[in-house]
Order: sequence, then structure tokens, then C-alpha cells
Amino acid sequence: ITPIPGSESFDVTRSCLPGFHVDEGVCLPCPPGSYSPGDGMECLPCPLNTYESRAGARSCSVCPDGGRTLSTGSTSKED
Repeated sequence: ITPIPGSESFDVTRSCLPGFHVDEGVCLPCPPGSYSPGDGMECLPCPLNTYESRAGARSCSVCPDGGRTLSTGSTSKED
């Protein structure tokens, strides 16, 4: 993986860092509501009862105080 100067993108030779995914041969951050824990090849939606508001997440946050989300891919604990 080679960083592209002045960018958050990378040239991909194998896979991306956690929190990133491959898009047309370039590593890009996973969008809010998703994460990439391992090889960085694809972003996965946050599971039920978790959320992620930031881009580039390695994991999703569990809803506090037993809170629940209505669907996967939530970007806020209020979803």
C-alpha cells in the first residue's frame, strides 16, 4: 500500500488498512455507518444496535444504556 501525497487515498497492491476499502484500485475510508475490521477490502454496515458517525472506522460503537437501532448501517445512536 502506497500513500498518495496530499490525500487520504492509497494505491493498492493487495488490500487496504482497517477502516478503508478498495474502490477502483484505490483505498478510500469507509463511509459513516460502516466499518472494515481486517483486510480492508470492503466496508460492512454496522450491525443492529451499533452505530458509527465517523468515516474510516475499524469497528462500530455499541449503543449506550441498552439502546437499539432500527436497522443496520446506523450513523447515530439516535437512529
